[in-house]
Amino acid sequence: MEVVAAGDALLTRGINSLEDTLGPVRDLMTRADIGFANLEMAVPAFPPTPAVLQRGSHALGRPSALSDLSWMGVDIVNFANNHVMDFSERGALDAIGEISRAGLAFAGAGRTLGEARAPSFVDTPAGRFALIGVSSSNSDTSLAADPGPLTTGRAGINPLRFTTEYHVTAEQMRQLQAIDEDLGTAQARRILIVTSRSRAMDGQTGPARAFALPFAGRRFVVGDQRGVITHPHPGDLEAVTRSVEFARTQADVVAVSIHCHESAGDGWNSPEPPTFLAEACHRWIDAGADVILGHGPHQMRGVEIYGGRPILYSMGNFFFTNETRALVPPEAYEKQGLDPQTATVTDYGQAALGGGFGAHEQFWQAVLARLVFNGGRAELDLIPLTLDRQLPPHQRGLPRVASGEVGAAILDRVEAMSSRYDTTFKPAPSGQHARATIPIT
Repeated sequence: MEVVAAGDALLTRGINSLEDTLGPVRDLMTRADIGFANLEMAVPAFPPTPAVLQRGSHALGRPSALSDLSWMGVDIVNFANNHVMDFSERGALDAIGEISRAGLAFAGAGRTLGEARAPSFVDTPAGRFALIGVSSSNSDTSLAADPGPLTTGRAGINPLRFTTEYHVTAEQMRQLQAIDEDLGTAQARRILIVTSRSRAMDGQTGPARAFALPFAGRRFVVGDQRGVITHPHPGDLEAVTRSVEFARTQADVVAVSIHCHESAGDGWNSPEPPTFLAEACHRWIDAGADVILGHGPHQMRGVEIYGGRPILYSMGNFFFTNETRALVPPEAYEKQGLDPQTATVTDYGQAALGGGFGAHEQFWQAVLARLVFNGGRAELDLIPLTLDRQLPPHQRGLPRVASGEVGAAILDRVEAMSSRYDTTFKPAPSGQHARATIPIT
């Protein structure tokens, strides 16, 4: 079975007249048995009802974008990400209906938590493909819920929540305690004595530590290593693992798609993933997943081969046309210090994104992952893409196969980020410098 996978698809304008630009990428996806992308946008009915967002911006797409993705060769999408609920639960339910009407399979979101956690299957002449969709980058209001004895279910996403600990030295902990006392915040807190027994009781995972201090909304721990340490939520991790185990009995190829903006060091959208992500991905491969398809930070991350199976921590953007969105809610303008009565979408893009995504080349470079599964063996090709940052905002954000020095530079960057996992890239054949092959046993 041949699978061609892409990253985040945020598509706000029509593309089916752009055969000359998109043809090479479209050919790669349409020739494959399975084409995959992450649906990085809400598709609400109009007029939409915007939700209050804790971070990020509202990502609005039109239903016609779903047909355009199908035209590109996309057969199945992950719909577990931080934009599913941008236009409220109603918008999520609208999107679920539109995705189905467009003939796309999807995983990761549903009318209930059970639906969101369930694998999605696509049957092809080459075999059956299964996808489990997961997202870690969510507010609690995005989580799907199952019905109870006296309640209905709630639409939303399949979550992978996580805990965060800030490991500090004993001296740094004493300084934090002093600050906590001086501010008066210590009166509302208590220092937790953590032992192996209490660690199991409070749901925490990870190495033993002498004590922890909950301070300023964070949990500080005296540990052997300094840094930000994250661990996946045990219940969410087990629920996704059970979905993987079930899919393994029902499909020839099983993929988990994980949307993760979180980064090492407690940030978002950086090349280095958080510690909880590797822990979860390893668990899912141990449970039977053939590949992990990562996305979220809007840029590439490294590739790890674990247990003979690939983990693509992020493939970057597939379509990234957020600068030509149809509308911006009034409160989003106000967050940027703009007057919603006079500001335009262009003004918002310059204020919110001009100094971020638009200013940095790494957000406009990506890869397609071409995976060929055959008799328990697999081969992975990485095909570099450019989204043409140098073009005007209304033209850039469309995927084009990168060749020559541009393509080689993109692959060199992925290889450098993969070195921490000891991933070996096979030299590209002569005349194919824009493609790297990673053998998988």
